[in-house]
Amino acid sequence: MKFKAIEKTKSAFGGVGRACALAATLALGIGTSHAVLPDVLFSAKSEDITTGPLLWPTDAPSVVNMTNLGNPVASTTTINGELWEVNFRDGEGASGFRIGGQYDTAIPVSGASIVAAVRPIYGGSANGWQVVVDVFARHLVLSVNRDDGEVGAWVNNSQKRSGHQIPNGQITILSLVVQPDGSFKIFANGVEILDEPGNGAFTELDPLWNGGATGWWSYMNIGRNNGDTWSTFGGNIGDVVVYKGALDTTDREALEASLTTKYGTSTNYTITATAGTGG
Repeated sequence: MKFKAIEKTKSAFGGVGRACALAATLALGIGTSHAVLPDVLFSAKSEDITTGPLLWPTDAPSVVNMTNLGNPVASTTTINGELWEVNFRDGEGASGFRIGGQYDTAIPVSGASIVAAVRPIYGGSANGWQVVVDVFARHLVLSVNRDDGEVGAWVNNSQKRSGHQIPNGQITILSLVVQPDGSFKIFANGVEILDEPGNGAFTELDPLWNGGATGWWSYMNIGRNNGDTWSTFGGNIGDVVVYKGALDTTDREALEASLTTKYGTSTNYTITATAGTGG
């Protein structure tokens, strides 16, 4: 089952308009239901990507360049006047990013939320699942399959597929919201596409979940997991934000609307590609 594209809408943040970047969203606060939003685990704005060599810094909680993974590295493209990262797999090489190094200490949370702008480009076999955002591997993952655009998630080491596919080349705002009890929902362009009861409380992000030791599962990534090229998302990635808590409906919808305004309609756009080093 496929879902429809969304059209460009009026900004949820008044005068901020099209220029509303993720940093402004975080600074202003989203919606009206929270005096304080959940803490940000990490966020990254696509307009901050630079090329020659390609660098993509995190925006919060601090500005730090993410580590490029794979060869060839990612490149960039401009769609509707906004910069996007181009993520792809080429033979045994694959692009993607790592946030920080290997983690060895659990992070307390009260649920979690991932919101990301994506534009999948079909190609190749899914061979499992392809990562948009990966926090400690199967502990918290938002995925979009490379072969057919199917959206899914891993939460508490349990994989769920939505059965809903993003059409090839469609700009889509995805949200994964996990409650403290472990139940979770996925939304695509504001439409609920998956509702799961979960399999236990979600009160920490644990890099030691696999036998109490660190390993390939102890990293945070955008565009692929840390160890496997087959997990590489194919297409474009825009702004990404991960919260250490569950966004409520008002706040989620406000952030989704802001990103929709920023990236524009998915049905009529101009693309300009810019290769990064090795791209």
